[in-house]
Amino acid sequence: MSDKTKTLIKDMIAFAILLIFMFFVMKGVPALVGGATDAEGNPLTISTPTITCVQT
Repeated sequence: MSDKTKTLIKDMIAFAILLIFMFFVMKGVPALVGGATDAEGNPLTISTPTITCVQT
């Protein structure tokens, strides 16, 4: 791989980590408290057990 490709991959990984971090900062706490959803209204993975408990 060229250096340009390596740099691009590193940037993409760094960006993905940043997005995940932001996601958990904004959504992680409400998800743990009780069934937060993302922008599309899908249950967050971290809150699936909470949602199941609430529904049953």
